This record gives sequence, C-alpha cells and structure tokens, in this order.
Amino acid sequence: MESKWSGLVLIISVCLGSFQAGASPLHECGERPEDWCRDVATAAKCGALELCRLTAWDRALGKGIPCHLCQVAVSVVGKILQDNRTEEKLRLFLDKRCQYLPFQDWSVKCKRMVDTGILVLVQLGKQVLSDPKVVCGTFKLCQPRDRPTGTLKYQQPPPGPSQDFADLIAPFMANVPLLLHPQDLPHGEAQETEEVCGDCLQLVTAVQQQLGTNTAFTWALVGHAKWVCETLTPDLAQRVRQPAGKGP
Repeated sequence: MESKWSGLVLIISVCLGSFQAGASPLHECGERPEDWCRDVATAAKCGALELCRLTAWDRALGKGIPCHLCQVAVSVVGKILQDNRTEEKLRLFLDKRCQYLPFQDWSVKCKRMVDTGILVLVQLGKQVLSDPKVVCGTFKLCQPRDRPTGTLKYQQPPPGPSQDFADLIAPFMANVPLLLHPQDLPHGEAQETEEVCGDCLQLVTAVQQQLGTNTAFTWALVGHAKWVCETLTPDLAQRVRQPAGKGP
C-alpha cells in the first residue's frame, strides 16, 4: 500500500513539475526533466525543486533534506564569490593587511599573493555554481551511491610571473630568518659571518661528495674538519670540534 502511495505522489509531482516547466518562459525549463535538476538554481527557476528532490536528488544522493539544504547554501556562497563587489571588498581588506608587514618587499609579495588568491576564489566560485552536489559530497552531506564522497577539483590559474603561488611564497619564506636575527650587523662582523658560512658550506659539500668511500678516507676528512674548525671563531670552533673528534 505504501509503495502505491509513493508511486501516486511521484506521478502527481511529475505532472505538476511538467506544468510549471511548460508555463515558464525560461529556455532551460523547456528542456528535458533531467536538465531541470542539473543544479539547484535551475530547479528553483523552473519551480521544480520538489520534483527534482523526489525523482533525482534523493534517489541518486541518498538522504535528501540535508543534501538539498547544502546545495542551496553552496549556491548562495558561489554567487557571493562571483560578485565583483565581494571580490573588491576582499581585495581591499587583504591589501590593507599587507601594508602592516615590516619590509617593503614583503608587502609587494603579499599583494601579489592576494591577487593569486582572489583568482583561486573566483575559479572556485565558478565550480561551486556549476555543480553544488560535488561540494556537498565533499562535506559528506550528499553521497552518490557509486562514489562515497564528493571531490573538488582545484585547477591552477594560468602560469605567469605574478600568478605562480610557489614562486611568490618561496622568497617570502626565505626572508623569515631575518625576523630571528639582527638586521643591521656592523660591517666587520657581517663580513666575518659570511666567511664562516662559506667555510662551512665548503666543508659540508666535501663531506657529502666523499664520505663513505672507505674508513681511512673518512678519518682523513675528520682531520680536515678539525683543521677547519681552528679557523672558526672560538665559540663556533668549540661547538663543532667535539662532534668532529668522534669520527665515524
């Protein structure tokens, strides 16, 4: 008996949906019923939300009410992301925050990163509007039977000198140690530090290339390391002399 009532409700819903779609002047509402339910926005325009919920979304995506509400919310968020006014407000807000960075070059790099992030958000908004079910599937509110969870596909923007996020973030992160060390060293101390770093780099390179050949050569490298340590400043020499004396 229950199945008969379900079938009757389905037939009535199809008839009502067909009447509403036929009476609608929108072009997409004159297409097949499958096209009405391609997204929440189209179904709402055609007056077929209930029809799509009964015939398509509930059957294909499981529990209908949370999924349906999620798609409505995601569609609204997608439209907000697509709004040029939202983009401008977000850009102004982030650009102001970039001005608080301590260095001028950091501020410039930060603003470039903001431009890249805005492009990603706009692209994400387009994808959200094109298929809200995928986003809700990612949140596990809409789960297709043939695929347990939805998956968002993030496409990288076209490569360019001002749009490569990796290239922008690399120099930014490289300058982080500047916050941990004095910025303006005396000329003599700065030159001494640079020379010490050069000696250490040469030593590390030599060890990486030659270590492991044989034990005798390893001990020779240890002796060379001790000699290099003698050329360092006293505090650095004391730190590296003990590990070097342990040998292999």
